[in-house]
Amino acid sequence: CAINEVYECVAVTGCSRISIDDANLVGVMIIDMEKKQLRTAPLGGEHRADDIDSVAVTDKAIVLHGSGIKQMDRTWSAVISLETGNLTAGVSTLDSSLSLLGKCTAQP
Repeated sequence: CAINEVYECVAVTGCSRISIDDANLVGVMIIDMEKKQLRTAPLGGEHRADDIDSVAVTDKAIVLHGSGIKQMDRTWSAVISLETGNLTAGVSTLDSSLSLLGKCTAQP
């Protein structure tokens, strides 16, 4: 999955678009359904992985939820359209929430 847009929302000031780097996110991630992990893509950087706590598959979407093992002060959820591959996701932290928009493709 590739993250194309990130919006950060905070109390009082509202939401604004920020860079992937400012959000401390990786732009490309791999969802490993067998291992139930969300991993950073191996593009020369440090490999990181979060366990996926729950997975639900409907006739229209894959719904994922997880919380950072190393950072227990955050949680995330995502919905991936099976028809279009569109990804919408959210990350909640103690200070803000992030809204992520992107696209996923199946690996061959």
